[in-house]
Amino acid sequence: MSESEPTLARGHHDKSDVTRLTKRRERQLTRTLLLICFSFLVCFAPSALIAIIDPMPPCWENPGWHVATYVVFWCSVFVNPIIYVACNRHYRLAFVALVRKTVGDKKTITILNN
Repeated sequence: MSESEPTLARGHHDKSDVTRLTKRRERQLTRTLLLICFSFLVCFAPSALIAIIDPMPPCWENPGWHVATYVVFWCSVFVNPIIYVACNRHYRLAFVALVRKTVGDKKTITILNN
């Protein structure tokens, strides 16, 4: 928890602190969703465009384009977890715990915790 984030003790809720904390969480969620939507467009749009412009079964004029867009299509599998880890503290902590169990490198864990 950062120093600027209000601490809400059980039973001692200040309405302005709750509102501020809620707005902060909503901004974080909005940013995460925008990044996920943007990555979806970047990863899936090329494949969809190539499928429309050069459908594979009728003609094989540009097989390289189909392969390249297929690779970009599957990049979303790697991009989405990175977005979640970068934007969400809970995912980041779980990732650090996983690295700690598998690697055990203290320097890597320190870098990931920051």
